[in-house]
Amino acid sequence: MLDNSIDELKRNHNNRQNITLKIKDVNNNIIISVVNDIKQHKNLVTEKMNPGEHGIGLTIVDTIVKKYNGEIVIEQDLQFKVSLFLRKPYEIDNEKT
Repeated sequence: MLDNSIDELKRNHNNRQNITLKIKDVNNNIIISVVNDIKQHKNLVTEKMNPGEHGIGLTIVDTIVKKYNGEIVIEQDLQFKVSLFLRKPYEIDNEKT
C-alpha cells in the first residue's frame, strides 16, 4: 500500500503531495491506514508500465486481511485512503516470558 502511494506521488511530482501512514492499537485491534493526497481512479486500475504485472495489490491485501478475520476499507474523495482493521489473536504477557 505504501509503495503504491509513493509510486503515485512520483508520477505526479509537479504537485506538492503528502502520504500519511498511521498505525494504532485500539481496543485489542490494530488499525493501519495509508492516506495519499492524490485522487485515485475509481476503478483502481494500474497506470504502471507492464500493467499485466501490476494492479492486484489491493486484491492481495484484501485476501490476506480477510483470511485473518480483518477488514479493509477504501475511501476516495479529496484523498485516497486505505485502512486495515486487524484483530490481535492474543495478548502477550511480557511478565510471564
